[in-house]
Parts: sequence; structure tokens; C-alpha cells
Amino acid sequence: MNCPNCGAYIKFYDLKPNCSKCGVNILYYTQQDGLVRDAKRSELELASARIFGAKLKDAFIGGTLQIVRIAAILLTVATLIIPFTSFTFSIPLSEIKITISGIGAYNMFSDGTLMQIGNFLKSTLFADASAAIVTLIALFLVIVFAVLALFIIFVLTFIAPQLLSKAAEIVSFCAAGMGIAYFAVSLAFKALLPAREYVTLSLGFGSLVCAAALAAYGIINLKLSKREPVLKLREFDLERKELLKKVKAGEVDLDSLSLPIFETEEEKQKRIEELEEALKKEEEGKE
Repeated sequence: MNCPNCGAYIKFYDLKPNCSKCGVNILYYTQQDGLVRDAKRSELELASARIFGAKLKDAFIGGTLQIVRIAAILLTVATLIIPFTSFTFSIPLSEIKITISGIGAYNMFSDGTLMQIGNFLKSTLFADASAAIVTLIALFLVIVFAVLALFIIFVLTFIAPQLLSKAAEIVSFCAAGMGIAYFAVSLAFKALLPAREYVTLSLGFGSLVCAAALAAYGIINLKLSKREPVLKLREFDLERKELLKKVKAGEVDLDSLSLPIFETEEEKQKRIEELEEALKKEEEGKE
């Protein structure tokens, strides 16, 4: 191997820690280079982390509208718990109640009622009501999937704030329309289903509340989609991120860069003052 300082050839049996030509400590000399390289990489990577954090902050808590949007999406999810429609099947010695809502869907699945819908459709007594249930469940699931899509878009908003806010706006208004359509279909079924003592359809207001929450969420995203992101960054952070990409791509050699890589005049002056203070203390210690 060669000495990292002077380049002199070091024989394999020469186990001394110092170079026989220039006297430099080979181990510590190499470690120092590694520490300098790590410091340069840290400067670039910390800038990328700060940019990522600034995007998150701006997208979620960067202003009043962003904070209200968090409350709106949580409210939208919560409205799925409110009953949309309820059906009560009354037969001798038994009564079955089916509620179309988030909790109702869980209960139908857990107690096996959902598996009996096929039998209800074949029933002479319950066929009409069962067809209405299947239709309303299908509409409810469309709204649920729309809310789920909105939540995923919300979580990913920081990636492309304007584009994803626009997407959320469109999905919100479409889903709100579905909520209103659900209530209209429920009204139609209540009017069209034959009046029978053994089947009762009760209208809930969950679909209207959900539609209102979705519309409010859409309006918030409409305003945010027109807003340019405001990122609070340190000076040169964007340049550091671009340089890090070039270093990773092999276009720029990290060892060829100075330390610090980017420095403002204030930072430079502070560094010089700290260095002068350290040298002054060292001189005082020698005396």
C-alpha cells in the first residue's frame, strides 16, 4: 500500500503506525478523511430532510385551511358511522334489523346476516326489501371507497400539494353527489316498497351529513389547489439537494467538494470567530 499523505510505498511487513517517510499516522489520517467525507454527506442529506419536513409542515399545518382540512377529513370518516338507512324484518317469534352504516356493515358481517341476503332475495315476503338493501349497500360501498380514496390522497398531499388537492376536490364533490343520490334512492324505495307489516324502512340522515362533510372537504381543497406551497428552508437547501442527487449519480466526487459545501456570509463569519477563539485559548494554554 501507499502512504495516504506522501504516496510512499509501504511494505507489507512494515507494521509501524507511522509512515517511515513523512511520519504521518496512517490510521488517523485515513479516519480524518472519512470524518470529513461524512460531514459533507451529512450537510447534503440534512438539507433533504429539512425540505421533506417543510413539505409535510406546509401540507398539513402550514395554515388555517390545512388545519381545518385535517378536521374535515376526520369528520368525513366519522359520518360513515351515522345510520344511512335501517330495515326491520318482523316475523313471528323473531325480528331482524339491518342498519346500513359503518357499524351496521360490521354487525352484518360478524353475525352472519350478510350471508343470508341471498336467501332473503329468494323469499316471497322479503324479495322486494332485500333488493332495496342490496342496492343501498352497493351505493354505500361506493361512498366508503370514495372516502378511503380521499384519505389516501390526503396522506400523500405533501408529494404534490396542488395536484392532489385538485384530485381531492373532484373526488369529494362526486362522493357528495353520491351521498345525495343515496338519500334520494332511499326515499324512492320507501315510497315504492309495498306497505307490509313485516318490513319497515327507516330513513337515516347519515348520507346527507356525509354529503355535507364531503362538500365542505371539497371546498377546502378547491381553495388549497390554487395556493402555491410555502416552504421555509435554510439558504442553499435546494442547491444542496440537487448536489446530493449528482453525488449519488456519480456525477460529482464528494472528495472534490470543500467543507462546508455551502455557507452564508453570516455562517462563515461565525465559523471564523469560533476558530479564532479556539486558537486564542490554545495559545493561552501554552503560556
